[in-house]
Amino acid sequence: MAKMVQKGYNVIGGGASRMALKVLVHPAEEGGYWAEVPVLGGCFTQGETLDEVRERMPEAVELFLEDTPFENCEYVLSYEVTHA
Repeated sequence: MAKMVQKGYNVIGGGASRMALKVLVHPAEEGGYWAEVPVLGGCFTQGETLDEVRERMPEAVELFLEDTPFENCEYVLSYEVTHA
């Protein structure tokens, strides 16, 4: 498996806690890619390219964590690309 690591971290709200989240990126049958954060069941995004998936995933995580006790945490996303 190839591994992509997003540099830095994204701050949500400015809290003091930091979470490390693994993102699994899968090739889509119709082309492009879809990605999930397994520990956040139901947190998905998709894109035509790996770069597009990496651009979209922080927003997907932010929206998923909105109105939860974790919405003000900092987080670091690491990416693993699976192969079909």
